[in-house]
Amino acid sequence: MLLRRPPDVFVAQTNPPLAVIFVAAVASIWRRPLVIIAMDIYPEVLIAHGGLSRRSMLGKLLEGAFKWAYRRAQRVVSLGPVMSVRLRAKGVNKERIVEIPNWATGAAGVMSGSNNRLRAEWDLEDKFVLLYSGNLGLAHEFNTFLQAVEQATRAVPSLRVIFVGGGSRLAEVRLRVRELGIDPIVRFSDLLPSQRLPESFGIAHLAIVTLQPGFAGLVVPSKLQGYMARGVPILYIGPDSDIERFVARSMGGVCHRCGDIRGVASSLIELAANPDRLVTLGAKARQFYDEEFSEARGLARYEAAIRSVLKESCAAP
Repeated sequence: MLLRRPPDVFVAQTNPPLAVIFVAAVASIWRRPLVIIAMDIYPEVLIAHGGLSRRSMLGKLLEGAFKWAYRRAQRVVSLGPVMSVRLRAKGVNKERIVEIPNWATGAAGVMSGSNNRLRAEWDLEDKFVLLYSGNLGLAHEFNTFLQAVEQATRAVPSLRVIFVGGGSRLAEVRLRVRELGIDPIVRFSDLLPSQRLPESFGIAHLAIVTLQPGFAGLVVPSKLQGYMARGVPILYIGPDSDIERFVARSMGGVCHRCGDIRGVASSLIELAANPDRLVTLGAKARQFYDEEFSEARGLARYEAAIRSVLKESCAAP
């Protein structure tokens, strides 16, 4: 079907990564414009993971292939300003980069109070709850957060940590929790059905986003949008990144660098003692989501990008 009638515009997303190269090749054969949605930037993510050497033959081959694909694209969708810098370093012209952040998925809203079954099931009544929801992967930093929790719990005995999800570092995180002796206040849960997201987000006083230093601009964890859409204030731990820029602009949370254990612990203690500030942070996070991250706004941006590509294609000789 593709060979009989190619689309007016080819669109490729970087998950799975090699699809970008394949779609770029097909678009080139058919002489059609190409739009790349850079959910992650490859092969840099693989290199940052440590699974690929930039100097290896495969590393050089992939780097060249991805650069060719990106340079050929009429538009490259970036998830944020730091990612845009990374894309320009790959040779993408600034004029061809369009920033369109992700938006939240799953059931909207939060369920709080006695209506939230998880609060009772997980014994979270009258507790100060920190929620990490989503993938526990190689791009995420946990040691700073867990050590800060160990320090803060001495001043905030009601503090509880909930991890909802799995990933390649789940076993490592479980081990670190035991080593720090905080396992009595930490709960691990598998991912919940999407319809229960209002409950899982509803137990949180503060939501956690972390990032390893080497991954700034390469990945933008979409859990941020999930938290903000439900009005949950954010604690970000990581390097200068798109996440930090969004949190700072929204004024919907607090940010710390990896290794700032004392600073993170101080923030946890201060926020636990100041519920009114948490309410304010959550309201600002939700307002920012509505203004910048909403699905309607994101789809409108995608539509505008596709239309501009089609217009340029029609105008080309």
